[in-house]
Amino acid sequence: MGKRPRNWRTLSSFEISTSKTLLGLDKNKSHTFKLMEDMTSEYIDEFGLTPDKLEEEITLIIGGKSTPARIRWSRGNRSNPHFLEKQALPKRDVLFFHWTGKTYEKTQLMMRNLFFEDISFFNINGALPERRIQFHHLENNTFLVRVL
Repeated sequence: MGKRPRNWRTLSSFEISTSKTLLGLDKNKSHTFKLMEDMTSEYIDEFGLTPDKLEEEITLIIGGKSTPARIRWSRGNRSNPHFLEKQALPKRDVLFFHWTGKTYEKTQLMMRNLFFEDISFFNINGALPERRIQFHHLENNTFLVRVL
């Protein structure tokens, strides 16, 4: 007898523009992007992020292949501002997707392959062409990456 259908909760999909930091073309070779603020609490809850657990491993499906990445909760330290009173500054919680460093070389290579033409354009012209990229949460900690 066949298995019963199953369902699971997925997070909101989102779309961003490519950028130098996404592709590691900035001076810090960042390989990162910031998630939209209105999605922060949904993602913090789903990944069980807390002040004691600020990061979680995720998987990006790029070109049909699984590659590792991380989601990181950045709790902005505004305790020592230069010009304003610290009470005048809003709390700053930001989520980043990132794949920086040796651990994520496979992901960096897959992104370079996916955006090969864009990177070549950047190397010649000093700017990236306008391109959109979508992230679709599939289940658990897995996201499908789709270029438009």
